[in-house]
Amino acid sequence: MHPDIVKATAGTCDICEMDLVTAESLGYVKAAETGQAPLVVPVSAVLLTGKRAVVYVQVPDTEKPTYEGREIMLGPRAGDYYLVESGLSEGEIVVTNGNFKIDSEMQLRAKPSMMNASQMISMPEHEYDMQEFNNNL
Repeated sequence: MHPDIVKATAGTCDICEMDLVTAESLGYVKAAETGQAPLVVPVSAVLLTGKRAVVYVQVPDTEKPTYEGREIMLGPRAGDYYLVESGLSEGEIVVTNGNFKIDSEMQLRAKPSMMNASQMISMPEHEYDMQEFNNNL
C-alpha cells in the first residue's frame, strides 16, 4: 500500500501499521540484487505496440516543451511501474499523461511514431503546444 516503506525483516508499515508482506508473495518478480534501486517508469508512460515499448522523453533546454520518442526495453512489471532494462537514463523526464495524443499527432503529421519501428530510434524532436494540448483534454 505504501511502496516507499521497505524493510529487510517482517514487521508492520510505519504509516498504516498493516503487516508487511514480500512482493514475491503478491506475484511480483524479485529484482536483481545489485545494491542499487532499479530504474522504473509508470505504466501510464509506456505505449506498447505488442513487440515494442515506446515512451516520449522531454528534451531539455528547449524554448517550447519538446519531446522525442524513445524505444525502451522493459523488465518485469512491478505494480504500477515497469522496470527499465535499457533505453532511458536516470533523471530523464517521460510523459505520463497525454503520450498517446502526442503519438497520434505524430502519425497524422506523417512523422515517426510508435507505429514506425524503423524510424523510432532516431526519431526527431517534436515541439508540442501545451496550451493547445490542455485545451483538447
